Amino acid sequence: MELSEPERRLIAQLRKSEQRWPKLRWFAILASGASIVFYTLALWWVYSFAFQDVTDELSATRLGILAMASPVLWICYFISCAWLGITIVHWNGNAKRRLLLRLLSEYEKTDD
Repeated sequence: MELSEPERRLIAQLRKSEQRWPKLRWFAILASGASIVFYTLALWWVYSFAFQDVTDELSATRLGILAMASPVLWICYFISCAWLGITIVHWNGNAKRRLLLRLLSEYEKTDD
């Protein structure tokens, strides 16, 4: 079986990404953990700022800040949690990609 040039480039790119993943996974887990901590603290700050003194004349402003900032912070928090989950699930690499590359390397050995 002859592979075309785009297919060879794709295989080379897959091999390169498999070799990069062990170093990249540590960055991903640290960055997602740091962003989870950041968004947790940001949410805590927004909620504590909004509800520190409800009888104050600025309470409408505080509740407006809460209404505008809270959904954005929650979305970013859940994206960070998903990033952490994806990193943990794929900690040893993508199984389908590894299998494909292993089959291709065995096919190349038998083809020679």
